[in-house]
Order: sequence, then structure tokens, then C-alpha cells
Amino acid sequence: MKEIQLTREELFEMVWREPLTVISTRYHITYQELRKIYIDMNIPVPDGGHWSKLRWGKPVTIPILPLNTSVKQDIVLFESEPGDPDIISDIHEKEEGCNTEPMFIVPQKLTNPDILITKAKAFFEAHKGGFLGTNIRFLEGEDVLSIDVRYVNLGRALRIFDTVIKILRSKGHDISFGWKGTVAVIYGQEIGMRLREKYKVAEKPKDRYSTRELEPTGRFTFLIGRHFDNSINDGRKLIEEKIGSIISKLEAEAKQWYDWHLESEIREKERQEQLRIEKEARDRKEKELSDFKSLYILANRLHQANIMRNYLSLIEANANMMGLNTEEFEHWTDWARRKIDWYDPLICGEDDTFSEEDKSKIFQDLTQRPTSPH
Repeated sequence: MKEIQLTREELFEMVWREPLTVISTRYHITYQELRKIYIDMNIPVPDGGHWSKLRWGKPVTIPILPLNTSVKQDIVLFESEPGDPDIISDIHEKEEGCNTEPMFIVPQKLTNPDILITKAKAFFEAHKGGFLGTNIRFLEGEDVLSIDVRYVNLGRALRIFDTVIKILRSKGHDISFGWKGTVAVIYGQEIGMRLREKYKVAEKPKDRYSTRELEPTGRFTFLIGRHFDNSINDGRKLIEEKIGSIISKLEAEAKQWYDWHLESEIREKERQEQLRIEKEARDRKEKELSDFKSLYILANRLHQANIMRNYLSLIEANANMMGLNTEEFEHWTDWARRKIDWYDPLICGEDDTFSEEDKSKIFQDLTQRPTSPH
């Protein structure tokens, strides 16, 4: 290993190029230790669905590194060199022709456990005299791994779950907790995981007032899915030999839900686009109807203004011819001319008495049809 100094900016750029699990392997540090470094240095890291979105071509948002002079600005790590041991000692590779596929091994002893395993072990240890000895084993509403076994089998359950978690993290996935318990966050989808011990009905004589009794079998089942309708069970081979199947089923269900959500998102976008087109058509029609009504109203006002103006001209010509052009008549014609100019949409003269609103109401009583007497 060689010593290397990394600045806060370099660590930020690095974590948005590749997952923490890849970085932890390169610098020979555990995932938990590396994540703590990023938290302590106030460096944002991608959520569990970031790499899945990139893998499937979905858009992602990369934040800006926040300024923070109160935290360390650089750190020294040790970069792996050829010959260094792998940090995940229970994940190996075997060669088959030109291809390689992971071979997952559950260790006989819990070593370097994931932080979630450490928390689960502490929780179960603290409660081993309580619910672990009763029929109430599954934890709801607790951010503790969904392990449903007797305390005597807890060690085996923790080793299995630890292996599954480490593999998921190494593949860029994440672990979280939902309303149904522990979930694997794969391709941005939350897929339930639960490890439980099977029980069977005890073969004991009973009378009609007795209730059935259950007795543990020591056999495990690993439940998978949003509705836990997939399972990997102890059989001729133990679950420890079927870890690859667990990972495959988790990823397959996540891919199925991802595709479903993607198709739903596409359909919703198409629906929203159709609604947008229809709304635009309605809005355009309503606007054109409104504009056409305005055109009609203005044209009608101009027509009426011209009628009144022609009428006024005839009245004035007749008054001049008859010698009736008195001072009072001239005051009236000036008044009439100002009112016509106020009503004319091409002139829109000002008026001390009438308002703009009066133009649309002033002739309503004249244009309304009389109501039928019956």
C-alpha cells in the first residue's frame, strides 16, 4: 500500500464517479469507515438509487460541494497495490473460460461485520430475555434487521445477513428500512428482505379446548419481495450455499419493479402531454372566442358610433337649413359629439360622467328581447 493525500474536493469528485464500495476497496478501508469520513468532512454522497439510475440511463442530479471551513480539508489514505488482500474477504471470484462470476461464501465466524449487523446484534443481545423467547419475534417499526429466529440461531442468521449486505453494497446497492422492515435498495426500488426460522405444528394430544402449539424446526427461510412471495429455503443445501440465488432474486424483482415504474412513468408522461395538448387547444379556442367577441363588440360600437355621427350630421344640416341653429342647440351637438367620440373604439375619448365599463352595459336594456307573457 502507498500513502496518498486527498483533498475534500478530490473526495467529492471521486464519490460521484464511483460507489463508496469501490473506493473503500481501492484505499483499503471499510465501507463504514469511509462513509464516516465523508460525513465528518461534510461531503454529500449519492443515495442508494443514484448508480441504478445511471445504469439504466435515467437523469441524475449532482449537488455542489458545500463550503465548510470548520471540517478537515484533506485526509491521508492508503491506496491498494497489486498483492494487497481484498477488504471483503468472503467474496471471491472463480474463472470459467473467459467469464468470471462471484462465488459468495458465508464465513463460519462473524468478522468485520457491517454496521447494521453490529446494531442488530446489540439489539437482540439486549432483548434476548424478552420477545426472543416468545412467539412475538418479528420487529415492526424498528430500524433493526428483519431477523425472526430463536436466540440460539442468531449467530447463523447474522452471518447470512452480513454476507448478503456486503454483497449488495459491493454491487452499488444500499440497505434501508421501510414500513415492512428491512429493504434492499436496488435500481432505486425497495425490495423487502426477511430471514426467519420455520415452525411446525407440534404433534401433541389435545382436547377440543386446546390450541395448536408450534415448535421450531431450526430450518431457515429467506423471504424476498415487496409482498415476500419469493423465498430461499434450507433444504438439501443450506441457505449459506444459496447466497447467489438470494442476490439474483433481489435484483430480478428490483428490475421488474423498475421496469414497471419506468413504463408507468412513460405512460404518465404521455398522458400529461396529451392533457397539455388538449388544454392548449381549449385555451386557444377560449382565447379566440374571447378575441372574436371583442372584435364583434368593437365593430358593433364603431358601427353604432358612425350611425349616431351620421344622425348628428343630418340634424345639424337640417337645423342650419331651417334656421334653428341656436346656442342651446350648439351646446347639445357639442355634448353629443363628445359622447360619440367617447363611445367610438377608434377614438376612445374621455368623459367625466361615463366610465369604460359603461360602454358594455349602456345599451343592454335596448338589445334584450322582451320576455314572453306566458
